[in-house]
Amino acid sequence: LERRFERADGREVWILENLSLVPEPGAPGGIIQGTAVDITERKHAEQRLQWDALHDVLTGLANRTLFQNRLEHALQRARRQKLLQAVLFVDIDRFKLINDGLGHAAGDNLLVEAGQRLQSAVRDEDTVARLGGDEFCILVEDAASAEEALAVADRVLKAFQPGFLVEGRTAYVGASIGIALGGLRDETPLSLLRDADTAMYRAKAA
Repeated sequence: LERRFERADGREVWILENLSLVPEPGAPGGIIQGTAVDITERKHAEQRLQWDALHDVLTGLANRTLFQNRLEHALQRARRQKLLQAVLFVDIDRFKLINDGLGHAAGDNLLVEAGQRLQSAVRDEDTVARLGGDEFCILVEDAASAEEALAVADRVLKAFQPGFLVEGRTAYVGASIGIALGGLRDETPLSLLRDADTAMYRAKAA
């Protein structure tokens, strides 16, 4: 049996208990004997591995696996309850100039701040993910209408207007955003991501 305890100082402690019933004269049913082992470090390592498997290491945002999982659940709910789910595919404009001109460390710092700005532009129940490179995705769950998804896109664009402080310099980058709506037909997470990606490239070309 694995049990979680909380110390008086608030620190989490996990204990592995091995218990067995031992016959004992005079004790109806016997007595319970066992051992207790502190497995806190092992549990924390397991939790870290689980977290790493579902999150982007650089930004701490959801990764593609977690995003697709949440999108799948959102689409299932949409089909049952006639809801609208929106996917925003976000690509940072001129990121390659920063990454090539100032170095990968500068590019990484910009990506971390970009992730934070994206997170600030959405509701708590929405999911922001980094798919790789300078590509991000936002899942707007249970959108009231297409206009709500457009409003999120507008907040994202405004969040990118202030300059980014990179290597002591102020860099200005924008974002190209493609939007795809789910819950209207039999969309899948992959088809919705593909459509949002296509819309994003059209936005960038324009």
